[in-house]
Amino acid sequence: MSRWWPDHLVLRLGDAPRVQGATTSRWDTTLDAFGRELDARAAKRGTRITCVVSGDGVRYRIVPWSDELTSPAQRRALAQHCFKDAYGDVAGNWSISQTESVYGGASLACALDAILLDRLEAVTRSRGLRLVGLQPSMMNAFNGAHVSVGSGSVWLVCAEPAWTTLLLVSGGEPLHVRQLPSAGFELALALNREWFALGLEGTCPPARIATLGAGPTSAAGDSAEPVWTYADIDASAMARLAA
Repeated sequence: MSRWWPDHLVLRLGDAPRVQGATTSRWDTTLDAFGRELDARAAKRGTRITCVVSGDGVRYRIVPWSDELTSPAQRRALAQHCFKDAYGDVAGNWSISQTESVYGGASLACALDAILLDRLEAVTRSRGLRLVGLQPSMMNAFNGAHVSVGSGSVWLVCAEPAWTTLLLVSGGEPLHVRQLPSAGFELALALNREWFALGLEGTCPPARIATLGAGPTSAAGDSAEPVWTYADIDASAMARLAA
């Protein structure tokens, strides 16, 4: 594979700031910019494209375990119900996927607007490129990143320019997920507030933070390829910072 003509490009989608008073929708602007970025890359026909969608374009829910619903189809239906219960009928137009769960454990589900997926496919197909995957930032940040959880609990924090996603995991099982605006965000206070609201015993667990680094910037205003940096905050430091 030539370094000048890669067979696979990984590009972020959705970091460009929203324009107040714009007459076009946010995704219209984002997709136009994404198309310009593909053109600027001059990728050869057949190049595989993977889009990493920023937290602003993804919704998450924890899907509880049910002994009565164990088949994949039943679990998908339950995930769809969780999103509809939280967001209403608009969630009926979303494409939903979820992580595999251990028997008796909850799973993490994520949702993307199906219209966005269709339009992304059209943008890439019109240029002779192949859209082979879409991945939420949370998954992109922590897939392949070593996180030693064991039987204890840990916060996984995905910090992006517009939104910060908090995921509480215990023994490998997702327990709670929350997205908060990054502007004015204070990590320790936010995590302790979420921990207190859950009514769980003990001190707030440690955190593993993935921060989107200053990788190469695209012509669209998005990061050309995700570059993550990682930091750990233990439970005692969390308590001091929140004091």
